[in-house]
Amino acid sequence: MNIFPTDAEERKQYPVLTGLLLYFPHACAAVAHHSYVSNEQHNPGEPMHWATEKSIGDGNEAVRHLMEQHFVAHAWRSMELCERYLTGMPPFDQQESDL
Repeated sequence: MNIFPTDAEERKQYPVLTGLLLYFPHACAAVAHHSYVSNEQHNPGEPMHWATEKSIGDGNEAVRHLMEQHFVAHAWRSMELCERYLTGMPPFDQQESDL
């Protein structure tokens, strides 16, 4: 699965550095650190990776973190939910008719 379009002009519409990392450098650093700490907790001794099968968020976790003002954990869970949606991972791997 391609993350970016292959057309050179279309690729320019995905300014990851200037449209994400430079907009929110502190938030991106905090979420990256959260990923590191979580990896150490849930996958001790293993290289950094997202163990997608261990925790499948459905949105409730993100909302609870938001309500408790755990904004970095909320951001991580929101990114998780968005990635799962965009790639068709669980809980978004079923058609509406299957639910």
